[in-house]
Amino acid sequence: MTRNTIAWLSGMALLFAGQRLYAGHETLSSSLSFAGLGIVVAAILFRASTTRNTEDENLKSANLLALRFAILGLGAVGLYALGAEKTTDFLGLSEDSATTWSVITSALWPILWTCSTLVLLAIDHAILASPRLVPPRRVKQASSAALLVGLGIALVFPINFLASEHNHRWDLTYFRTASPGEATASLVENLNTPVTVTIFQEPSSEVAEELLAYFTVLEGPKLKLEVLDQASDPELSKELKIRDNGYVAVSGASLIEGEEEKTVTKSFKVGTDLDSAKRKLQTLDEDFHKILIEVAKGNRVAYLTTGHNEFSTKGGDNASEKLGNLKKLLKAVGFKVKELGLKEGLGDDVPEDADLVMVIAPRAPFLASEAETLTRYLDRGGSLFVALEPEFGSSDLVEFDQEDPFDDVLKAMGIQAGEGVLASEASFYMESRRPRLQDRLNIFTTRFSSHASNTTLSKFARRGARLILPSSGHIDEVEGFGGKVTITARSLPDNWADIDGNLELGDGESKKVHPVAAASTGGEGDSAWRGIVLADATSLSDQWIPNPGNQLYVYDAVNWLIGEESTSGTLESEEDVKIQHTRDDQVAWFYGTIFGVPLLVFGGGALRLRRRRNRQGGDA
Repeated sequence: MTRNTIAWLSGMALLFAGQRLYAGHETLSSSLSFAGLGIVVAAILFRASTTRNTEDENLKSANLLALRFAILGLGAVGLYALGAEKTTDFLGLSEDSATTWSVITSALWPILWTCSTLVLLAIDHAILASPRLVPPRRVKQASSAALLVGLGIALVFPINFLASEHNHRWDLTYFRTASPGEATASLVENLNTPVTVTIFQEPSSEVAEELLAYFTVLEGPKLKLEVLDQASDPELSKELKIRDNGYVAVSGASLIEGEEEKTVTKSFKVGTDLDSAKRKLQTLDEDFHKILIEVAKGNRVAYLTTGHNEFSTKGGDNASEKLGNLKKLLKAVGFKVKELGLKEGLGDDVPEDADLVMVIAPRAPFLASEAETLTRYLDRGGSLFVALEPEFGSSDLVEFDQEDPFDDVLKAMGIQAGEGVLASEASFYMESRRPRLQDRLNIFTTRFSSHASNTTLSKFARRGARLILPSSGHIDEVEGFGGKVTITARSLPDNWADIDGNLELGDGESKKVHPVAAASTGGEGDSAWRGIVLADATSLSDQWIPNPGNQLYVYDAVNWLIGEESTSGTLESEEDVKIQHTRDDQVAWFYGTIFGVPLLVFGGGALRLRRRRNRQGGDA
């Protein structure tokens, strides 16, 4: 290419960068755009000057033709500017007129620019091929061929428009309706009163068939199933508060409230079209399980203590200290999650509606009155879940304060916190591709008892399920405790309790099995209480609880605490796991498909053409 053409293309590239790549940066966008426009105009003026001073008529004619198409390319840029939102606002066009004008300019400027650029490059090539004697015929053939290629490429635009207007989609993704999981089947089997599931669909619909395949497995004495077209029974639909097809209604048996009877009905939407209903069908077991708990068991309330630097369900960017996913898990088993601090009465008494109290990572001392409140809650038959969190400072281990009144709550549960943080040189998870010394804290275990608080996890541990315990402490039983303590999870034998915080096995530290989770019980009759103590709160955070083993532990532990261990088990889901791309990945895919693929095609064609010419030259 000539220097003039290189300058013209460079200016166009700067215009593209300013208008597309850096459109969100106003100053940079304007600077690049004006610089690019200036270079394009300068290249056109220089070509015009060169054309005027050329003595050879054939070369002058070729340069003049190139000049016209260079100006035409600049006109495409002007057409792009005319279609901009600022221009339509300046012209005062109505909304419909502005839309029409924008569509026209958006369709025309790429065609005009593509054709002018290809012809300019073709003429430039023809001139360089014979710089001293430019054959007019070669210039004409080159420009005609380039224009034909440009118009062929332009044909893609109307084809794309027609394809979008007459779009037909073929879904080749994996799809399968979820089947009833162990937890749902156990819940149905242990219902105290029967429930009725009403599927509001046209009986012949594909969605109804998928729903029937799921619910027929559960149908029996405790679950009645029927399919109903909403329009065929408006009175029942009104009673169940269903206004259209596409819903599943779950009605519980009458509950006694004083002297009145009340029927509880909950519903969730699935949809009537199979394509749009696929996502809900893939998570059908989770959705139905949650609704069934609300109908059969009523509203449950779980309180999370606050005011002691605990992990939180709200705000914060640190996924290792956030409990958003834990809150979702609790909702999945029918809990409404509330906070419990001094202003909510933690210093006086635990609210009467509390089915469960959770203390997650208390890193600041409790008041004596708060600790006494939790102890009284246990004594009256409460359910308490405690997850401890030892911490490292810059170099030294910050030990759990032995004078903290919360220690009395742990002792009332028959548990005391051990010293140090568990580490391993081999059995740990890496948070990045390269192992770091800090990764030694990300231990895991597969050693579980057969206690009802982790029945499912114990079963799936044989299939590879693991409980990940990053930055875990360990626990010990209190001697002379009047209740019963069962160690439900232990660390692997290659773990040691790191005391000095250097994450190296040192003096006074030894590798051995450490208790990391326990279930304790005490009291009798109506005062019988249950408690869970886990030595690592980080395992419940948003960063680590997505691990299936951690989720199974929470499900089983919570069900055991509230006396519903018979409903423990797994929930089934056929939902596709999304592939997450970073922003850099998205940019690479975008420009790869826009520029990379076409260049690959043109490059392949050029290579084949060169080989064919070489063969013809060799034959000659």
